Amino acid sequence: MESLQAEPGFIACMGVFATLAVGVPLLGLLVCCCRLCGRCGGNKTQHHHTTCFHCQRRTLTASLSTISCAIMLGMVVVLVSNERLGGAVGEARHSINNNVKDLDTFLANTKMQLRYLVTDSLEKTVQVMYNDLDDIEYLLGRPLQRELAAEAQIEVALDSLLHISSSLRDIAGRMRALEESRSQAAARAEELRGRLSELSADIQRFVSRCSLEDLDLCNTLDPSGLDLGARFDSIAGKPTAANAPSFFVLQFSFSEQLRLLSVVENHNLTETARHARFEFENIPNYVKMMTRTTREDVKRVMRALRGSLYSKVRSFDDMAFNLEMRTRDLTWQVDQATATLQDHENYRWYSVLATKQVSVLAAISVSLAFVWLLMTVGVYCGCCAHTADQTPTERSCVSNSAGQTLISSVFFMFLMSGVLWTVVVAVFVLGAHAHAFICHPLYQEPNFVTLTDLLDKSGLVFHNGPVLSNIIHPGRDVHLSFGQVLSRCKEGETAYEVFELRHYFDVEREVDHRTTLDLRQTLGQLRVNLSQVEFLSPEAETHLNNFLLSIKLDLGPYRREMEKPLVQKNIPALTEQMQNVAGQLRSVSASAELFRMVARTRNLVTNTLYPLEKRKEDVTYQVATLDMEVMPLQRQINQSAGHLRTIQYFIHNHGSSLAASKARAYVERILSYMRQYTDHVRNGALHHVAPCTPFWNLFDSARGITCNGIIEPVNALWLATSWCLLLFLPSICISLSLARYYLRMDSDDDILPLHSDGSPQESSTNIQLGSSTAMWGSKHSGGTRGHQHSYLSPPQNGAEASEPPDRDYGVVRRAAQPRRERGTQPGKDAEELLAQAQVAAWRDAWKAGATFVTLELVASHVHRSIEWVRHHWHDDPHSLATALNVCSELRDEEPRSTSPQTHHYSTCGDCCENSHSL
Repeated sequence: MESLQAEPGFIACMGVFATLAVGVPLLGLLVCCCRLCGRCGGNKTQHHHTTCFHCQRRTLTASLSTISCAIMLGMVVVLVSNERLGGAVGEARHSINNNVKDLDTFLANTKMQLRYLVTDSLEKTVQVMYNDLDDIEYLLGRPLQRELAAEAQIEVALDSLLHISSSLRDIAGRMRALEESRSQAAARAEELRGRLSELSADIQRFVSRCSLEDLDLCNTLDPSGLDLGARFDSIAGKPTAANAPSFFVLQFSFSEQLRLLSVVENHNLTETARHARFEFENIPNYVKMMTRTTREDVKRVMRALRGSLYSKVRSFDDMAFNLEMRTRDLTWQVDQATATLQDHENYRWYSVLATKQVSVLAAISVSLAFVWLLMTVGVYCGCCAHTADQTPTERSCVSNSAGQTLISSVFFMFLMSGVLWTVVVAVFVLGAHAHAFICHPLYQEPNFVTLTDLLDKSGLVFHNGPVLSNIIHPGRDVHLSFGQVLSRCKEGETAYEVFELRHYFDVEREVDHRTTLDLRQTLGQLRVNLSQVEFLSPEAETHLNNFLLSIKLDLGPYRREMEKPLVQKNIPALTEQMQNVAGQLRSVSASAELFRMVARTRNLVTNTLYPLEKRKEDVTYQVATLDMEVMPLQRQINQSAGHLRTIQYFIHNHGSSLAASKARAYVERILSYMRQYTDHVRNGALHHVAPCTPFWNLFDSARGITCNGIIEPVNALWLATSWCLLLFLPSICISLSLARYYLRMDSDDDILPLHSDGSPQESSTNIQLGSSTAMWGSKHSGGTRGHQHSYLSPPQNGAEASEPPDRDYGVVRRAAQPRRERGTQPGKDAEELLAQAQVAAWRDAWKAGATFVTLELVASHVHRSIEWVRHHWHDDPHSLATALNVCSELRDEEPRSTSPQTHHYSTCGDCCENSHSL
């Protein structure tokens, strides 16, 4: 509708162009007839000695040169338009083929990208799911193991078992060392007991043999208490039970504990700890073995889903194949059409509208170039050949040819304007309507309303719906608006969303993790049961009890026994007493025997008693150390056994629930891959993958070639041609006016005073150019001559030119010649000079604007004929003054004559003075 609204403007322009096509040739015919009748610049008379002559010529030359440059600019536009038009039409076939190939590529890429989006993403998702299913021991078993370790502190219990094993080994070593030390101390104690017994017997014998005088002193020696106070082999104790004997002997030995430790060490507590750790570390593998069946079921379901998606996504291939076949048919039709156009290539240079290319070089460019060349040659040849000192009748052949060239250019302007205006009308009709009905709809963004109505609603292409709907979705109730598709493709939306390809493969439905790809039911069978895990076996619990019994020692009696003195009697004090008694005895023999007994006692203390004391201290230290280590170890064994029983109870009763919680997290991890796949495919198909921008690029390229490459040059062609033709109109007037400044004229009116505006046309003073008789009135000097003269008209046809130098120099030479060489009298020469001076004075007055001056008036005043006045019209006043001075000098040399000419000479002198004043 908008294009039709511009139709009145098109019709008006065509009317103007048609009027010019008819009117310009008719105007040229009238101008030719007018010139043939001597009008419109057709006469051969020109006067050029006016003040505006050269100014007018320069103005006309500059104007015509400017117009020539403007016409040349239009020609350049015509040539450029032809070149662009030829190139665009020449590349149209390649462009169409390339666009069709690009369309095939776009279809293939769209299919490939959508398939890649669905299948490749599915492959990656399935691969990741397979990896997670295979790595269930790391993704489920290890987290479960860490959770159990954190909840039940299994690592602490296992480390405690290892520590107990190491501590038992240390305690066993200490008990063996203590037993060895005790055995050695017991042997030494038996030796000491024997020697103490001998010492007691010796003391008793010595006392019994003492004399009466030394008896009191000997009785001070008391042998009682010479026995061991601490024993290393057995301890006498009281019963602690009701049915126990009244007295028992506790054997001071660790042999039984050492036996039990040997039995326990054969069971290897470290191996028990290792078995518990193995059970704990084997939880991930246990989880893997338990869930193998469920994981295989999940993989089988995934393979089935993948096969289903692959079979459904093949619908893209069928759609792309059908569209490719249609584009190939389009390519074949384009090749056939372009081949047909190529057959008419030879006629391209001879027609205005050719079949393949639009070429106006023959009809327009050559015509414009020919006229422009004539105009330019005429202007510049006339400028180069024109000189200021030439009269119109003396112009050179080059100048005359320049004028004739300008007249020829005017003739061809009239001749070609009709044809070219007709061509402009035809090209205008084609280009303007093509722009209105083709380019305007193609660039009517953003919705392309006109183009959409033309292709989708008018039934021009398909009668049953939009174009794209019939091409992409034949037989489906799908509405694809051509304008909306272009607008959305320009914005970069995806082909899946723009072309509604969901009718071939519905991505949102086929990859929905809640319906099609739902794995919750299969993964819901994934369960982990830890009731079969035996962290603390009955054998391991028995071993721990045996370990506890093996180190269950009561070292209190031993420690108390070791606190007793080794000997009940202070043997060193006894030795000192014996030595004192020996020194007080009166009997020398008794004293000597007692001194020998003192020496033996001291030897006993040094060699037996003191080393045994040292042994006793070592055994005491070892007992204390063992007691300090056994008690914590007993508590640790009790705690470890209880901890292990607690762990076993936690695993059997709460491990499964904890495993179920971890299994749910694992299942959610697997399902999250499907959700991510669904979201990725949906977002990619709807927003990112396979944008239909190439479709917009193809459309933009096609409309660019059509409008910018073909229609715009066509419009530029008629516009530039009409520009040149419009410039022809002022060029015609200027060329006709400028040609008179270059043509050689038959007569020069500037040497003849023209009649004034008030003189009658039939007067004898109205001289017509080219007359061969004396047209300025009678040559006789009658009384009526003064009533018949006519006035000079003001200057009308040129500016003032400099006078011909030859005439000026001739006057000076004639005046400078001696009278005897000319053979005339001085009076006659003076009259000639005075007459010439008067003519010059009248000429200056006429040039100053005295319109009353006529040729007859001047001839009557100087008393000469009209031909003589015309001959001396251009004499230089300064040269005449010089010649008069020469004549004056000659006159002064001769006596004055009283001839009747004296009065005439004075009259001439007055006239000469008047001429100087003028």
